[in-house]
Order: sequence, then C-alpha cells, then structure tokens
Amino acid sequence: MIAETEIINTLKATLSHERFIHSISTSKTAASYAKMLKADEEKAYIAGLVHDCAKYLPSSELLRQSELAGIAIDSIQRIAPSLLHGSLGAVYAKERFQIDDEEVLSAISWHTTGKAAMTDLEKIIFLADLTEEGRDAEFDDSALIRQTAAHDFDKAMLMAFDGVIRAVLDKGGLLHFSTVEARNGMLLA
Repeated sequence: MIAETEIINTLKATLSHERFIHSISTSKTAASYAKMLKADEEKAYIAGLVHDCAKYLPSSELLRQSELAGIAIDSIQRIAPSLLHGSLGAVYAKERFQIDDEEVLSAISWHTTGKAAMTDLEKIIFLADLTEEGRDAEFDDSALIRQTAAHDFDKAMLMAFDGVIRAVLDKGGLLHFSTVEARNGMLLA
C-alpha cells in the first residue's frame, strides 16, 4: 500500500470537497466501529478512507471503466451505474493505492449495496458510510442508527438496510437484489 498521505492527497485532488470530507469522516467512523467490534481498526480506517474513490466519475464513465476492468455488470447497474462505484473503487484501490488486502477490497466493493453473509469489515464500511456524522442532514435515521450500533450492531445494520430500501422506494428507484438479499440474510441469521 502506498503511504496514507499519498492516498489522502489523491482523494483530495479527485473528489469534491464534500465527498473528501465524507471519506475522512467515514474512515474515522469505521475505525470506531471496528474498535467496538474488536475488528482490525487499520483495515476499517483504510477501507473507509478509499470507499468512494471512484464516486467522482459520471455514469457513462463508471460503465465504461467497469467494463474495461472486467466487472460483471447486472441489469440494475446498467440502469443505475452509480452502484458500480464500489466495485470500480475496489479496482482503483488495488491499482492506484496498491491495496492488496482482499478483505479491504471486498468491503469497498460491497459498501453500496451490501450482500448476503457480509463479513464484519463489510458491515463496518456499509454502516460507516451511512452513519458518519456528515450524513445526519442527508439520511434521516443516521443518528439513531449510530446510537443503536453502540449496543446492537446487527440491529443497526437492519435499520440501515430498511432506511436505504425506503429511500430508494420513495424515489421510485430500482432495488438492487444484493441489498434485498443482505437484509433478508440478516433477518434469517
């Protein structure tokens, strides 16, 4: 992995100011959740820091670069290419930041939709992305979910999935099947 300062400088140069601040806050929230869950804080911090490293790309470029990278693109992602920024972000993290830890790359890849049988690190990044303090104005339940995570992380995850699903439905959007599978898997566990 390249030096953290190089990663930060690259993110600062490529992301909007708001997205950069979100990434910094997500990394701190992720490290905090990792400490709480007795997971690897450094992995959580790095995954949180770079999780949105491909978020700046327009839809057409997300599709094009995902295809070039060999990422399997499903029918929902073709209609909503922004969902690809996690998978492409994992490719960027590996290529540009020389991050080769598969757990970190998987957490980056799945932070947008979630998936069935998520690892602790995948859960940490998914939840940190939605509940970092800057999200309070965007995501109605972020403060409540953050409070819940302190005593019941899986319940907080379910609340987050419910909130994401409600937000997508309220906008008339398409639900990604991975999100539904992730939520259902949490209920069945």
